[in-house]
Amino acid sequence: MMERSSSRRDVASSYDDDMPHSESDKRSKEAAEMDTIERIFESKEVPPWQKQLTVRAFVVSFVLGIMFTFIVMKLNLTTGIIPSLNVSAGLLGFFFVKTWTKFLNKSGMLRQPFTRQENTVIQTCVVATSGIAFSGGDVVPHRGAETRKQVLVKDMLCLKLDVSILRHEGCQGFYRGFGTSLMGTIPARALYMGALEMTKSNVGCVTVKLWFSEAKAAAIANAAAGLSAAMAAQMVWTPIDVESQRLMVQGGNGSGTVRYNGGNDAFRKIIQTDEVRGLYRGFGISILTYAPSNAVWWVAYSMAHRTVWVYYLKKEGSTTPDSKAVVAVQAASAAMASGFSAVVTMPLDTIKTRLQVLDGEGSVLQTIRHLVKQGGFGSYLFGMSEVVAKQSSENNYTENIKNPTLTWLIGFLFVVSFLGLFSVVPLRKIMIVDFKLIYPSGTATAHLINSFHTPQGAKLAKRQVRTLGKFFTFSFLWGVFQWFFTAGDGCGFSSFPSLGLDAYEHKFYFDFSATYVGVGMICPYLINVSLLVGAIVSWGLMWPLITLREGDWYPKGLGDGSLHGIQGYRVFIGIAMILGDGLYNFFKVLSHTCFGLYRQVRQRKPRSDLPVSHNSTPERPTISYDDQRRTQLFLKDQIPMWIAIVGYLAIAAVSIVVLPHIFGQLKWYHITVIYAFAPTLAFCNAYGCGLTDWSLASTYGKLAIFIVGAWAGGENGGVLAGLAACGVMMNIVSTASDLMQDFKTGYMTLASPRSMFVSQVIGTAMGCVISPCVFWLFYQAFNDLGTPGSEYPAPYALIYRNMAVLGVEGFSALPKHCLALCYGFFGAAIVINGIRDAVGKEKAKFIPIPMAMAIPFYIGGYFAIDMCVGSLILFVWSKVNKAKAAAFGPAVASGLICGDGIWTLPSSILALVGVKPPICMKFLSRAANMKVDDFLAS
Repeated sequence: MMERSSSRRDVASSYDDDMPHSESDKRSKEAAEMDTIERIFESKEVPPWQKQLTVRAFVVSFVLGIMFTFIVMKLNLTTGIIPSLNVSAGLLGFFFVKTWTKFLNKSGMLRQPFTRQENTVIQTCVVATSGIAFSGGDVVPHRGAETRKQVLVKDMLCLKLDVSILRHEGCQGFYRGFGTSLMGTIPARALYMGALEMTKSNVGCVTVKLWFSEAKAAAIANAAAGLSAAMAAQMVWTPIDVESQRLMVQGGNGSGTVRYNGGNDAFRKIIQTDEVRGLYRGFGISILTYAPSNAVWWVAYSMAHRTVWVYYLKKEGSTTPDSKAVVAVQAASAAMASGFSAVVTMPLDTIKTRLQVLDGEGSVLQTIRHLVKQGGFGSYLFGMSEVVAKQSSENNYTENIKNPTLTWLIGFLFVVSFLGLFSVVPLRKIMIVDFKLIYPSGTATAHLINSFHTPQGAKLAKRQVRTLGKFFTFSFLWGVFQWFFTAGDGCGFSSFPSLGLDAYEHKFYFDFSATYVGVGMICPYLINVSLLVGAIVSWGLMWPLITLREGDWYPKGLGDGSLHGIQGYRVFIGIAMILGDGLYNFFKVLSHTCFGLYRQVRQRKPRSDLPVSHNSTPERPTISYDDQRRTQLFLKDQIPMWIAIVGYLAIAAVSIVVLPHIFGQLKWYHITVIYAFAPTLAFCNAYGCGLTDWSLASTYGKLAIFIVGAWAGGENGGVLAGLAACGVMMNIVSTASDLMQDFKTGYMTLASPRSMFVSQVIGTAMGCVISPCVFWLFYQAFNDLGTPGSEYPAPYALIYRNMAVLGVEGFSALPKHCLALCYGFFGAAIVINGIRDAVGKEKAKFIPIPMAMAIPFYIGGYFAIDMCVGSLILFVWSKVNKAKAAAFGPAVASGLICGDGIWTLPSSILALVGVKPPICMKFLSRAANMKVDDFLAS
C-alpha cells in the first residue's frame, strides 16, 4: 500500500472564499473562522460520551465499512495505491444519519438529534473498519424442504420441491427427523432460555451502571444474551441437527449414501463412521451462523418493539393498550426481526447444512469450495500463499507457504490489530494538548465535519451528496456495461488499445477505469505525474532495452513471469526504489521527531497552565476560546492508565501464545522482542505523523521482515516468519497513528476521547471480520488472483515476499547485473528525495516522488494514465470554476470510486455462481485478424 500525505482544506470554506480578496485577506478570514468555530456551536449542548455512541451510528458504520472495504480491497489487489477516503466517509455518514433523523423527526419519534460528535464517531469507525484492509429453532415442515433445497446439486423452485416431496413420500416426508428434533429441543431450549435470561439480567445491570441510556442498555443486553444463549444451546442442538437433517435429505437427490431407519439408527451409524466428532460436524459454522444471528434477532426485536409501540401509542393516543394490540405489536416486531436476521443467516446456514449432511471427510473450506463450483491482504498476507510463492525466486518455497483461510485470517487480525490502540492511549494529552501536534489529516477531517453541522455547511453538504450520488450511479452502471464484454482473458474495455497495439504491449493504454480516474482526482498532481514518469522510465525505456539482452543477461525462453528473467528486474529494481525512499523518509521523520521533542522539552514553561506549541511565541499570555473549550472537554473524560497497561499486557500475552500456533515459524521470543520495542516505535510513528502526516507503518513492517526473517533463517521458514512479523509490526504502529489522528479530530469536534477509543475498537473489530470475508470473496471468485497480467495481480504480495526472500537468502538468485541496477536505483531514490528537500517546496513540486515512480515498474503504466486523466479533468475544472472544483471535486471523485468499487460485489457473486459475460470484445492486429479469418473459413 502506498503511503502519502493527505492534507485537505475545508471544502465549505474553499467554496465560500472564492471572492476577489487578496491572499492575506483570505488567510486572515480563514484564521478568524478557525479561531471562532466553537462560538458557532456555543448554544448546542455537548452530549456525554455514552450518547455519542449511538446504535444508528454503528449501523451506518457497518454498512459504510463493508462498502469501503470492497473499495480498498479492490485497490489493494490491483495497484496498491489507496487514496484517503475520509471525505467520502464523512459525506456518506452525514447523509445517511441526517436522512434517518429527518425521517424520525417527521414521524415524531426522534429522541436524539444528529450531532457532530456522532458524525465523528461514524467517521472513526468507518475508517477503522476499512483500514483493516477484513436462530434458534425452525418450523419443521418447511425446514425439511429447505434442507433438501440446500443440499441439492441442481437448483429447484421451492414449490416444485414441495410438490415432489408430497408426491413421492406423502406428508410424512415433510416431518422426517421430527422426533429427533423434538427430543433435542427440550434440553436445548432449557439451556437457551437459561443462558438468555441470566446474560440479559447481568449485562443489563452492568450497562445501566456505565450510564448508558435505557434503549442502548436494552440493545446491548439483548445482543449479549442472544449470543450466549445460542452458543450454549448449540452444544445440544448441533448433534440433533446433524441427525434430523440426514433423515430429512433421504428421498431427495442430495448427497448421502447411507440409509437411516430413524433417529437411533442414525445416531449409531454416525458414531460408527465418524465417532463423536461426527455428531458435531458444522459446530463451528453453526456458532458463526446462529450466535450472530441470535444477537441480531434480539437487538432487532428490541428496537422494532420499541419503535412500533411508540408509533402505535402516539397514533392511538392511549397509554393502556388492549391484549390484541400487545399480540399484534409483538408479532410485527418478531416478523421484522426474523426477516432482518434471515438475511444474515442464510448463506452460512447453507454451508452448515451441506457440511452436516455430506458423508465422509469434509471441512468448512471444502464445503465452501463445493458451493463455489456450483453456484494487509494484497501484501504480506497474500504473499504467504502458494500462488505468490510459485512466482518467487526461492528454492524451498514449499516450507514457507500458508494459504489463506477465513479461520486463521480472522484469528490473526483479532490478535494483532488492537495492540496499537492501547500503546499510545497514555500519550494522548502530551501529543494533542501539550505538544499541540497538527495531525493534518485529523485536522482536515474535523474541519469537514464541523462545516457539515453549520447552516451553510449543511446546504453545501447536501449538494455534495447529490453530486456524489449522480456519479456513483454513473460509475456503477458503467461497470455493469463493461462486464458484458469481458467473457475471456484480454476482453473488454479494460483491454482497449487506445494508444495502439505496440503501446498496449508495453502497458500503455487507457483502460476506462472509473475507479482510477476518481483516484487521480483525489491524489495530488505530483503523485500522478510521478507514476507516469516511472512508467515511461521502466516500460518505455528500461524493459525494452533489457529484453534485447535476453540470452546474455538471463536465459532465453523463461517467459514473461519468471523472476530469473525480465520479471526479476521489474520486481527487484522496484523494491530497491521503495526501500531507498522508505529509508530516507524513516531517518528524515526520525530526526524531525527527535528535534521536535528536543524543542518541546526546551520550550516548556513550568508555570504555564497549558504548554504552547513550538511555533508560538513564549510571550503569548492567553489561549483562544476554541482551545480553552476543546481542552476542557478533552481532559474531562479520562481513559484510566491501568486500562492501557492491562490491555496491552493482556493482548501481548495472548498473542505470544496464539501466534506461534497460527505461524509455526514465528516463535514466541520473536513476538516478545517485537512487543518490547513496539510502544517506542508506535510513539515515534504517531509523533512523526502528527508533524508530517506521513505514516511509516510499512517501513517498520519491512524492517521486521528483514530482521525476523534473517533471525529465523531460511531452513526454519524465515520467509513466512518475516512476513508474519511484518503484519504484527505494521498493525501496531499503524493503528497507533490512526488513533492519534482520531483523537485530534475528536479534540476539534468536542468528541470525547472515550467515544473515540470505543468507536476505534468497535470499528477495528468489525474490520477484523469484514476484511477477511471480502478478501475471501475475491479469493474464491477470481481463480487468477495474484497472477501477473490478471485483473487482480496483487503486485505488493510478490514485492513483500521477495523482500523476505532477500532478507533470508541474500542476492544470489538475482539475474545478471540486477544487483548493480538495484544499487543504482536505491541510491537514486535517496538522492532525488534529498534534492526535493534541498530546493524547497515550490521547486519540489516539479520533481517526481521515487516511491510513486517505483509502483509502475512492476505492473505497468495503464493505471497512471487513468489517474492523469483524473488530474486533467480536475485541472480544467479548476481553471473554469475554481470554487466549484474545490467544493465538488472530492464528491465527484468519491462517486466514481464508490460506484465502481461496489460493482465488485455483484460481479464477484456472479463469478461465484458461474454466470459468465456473454460477449468477448478483443482487439487484434491486421495480420492476426487475417489468420483468424482464414482459420474460421477453413
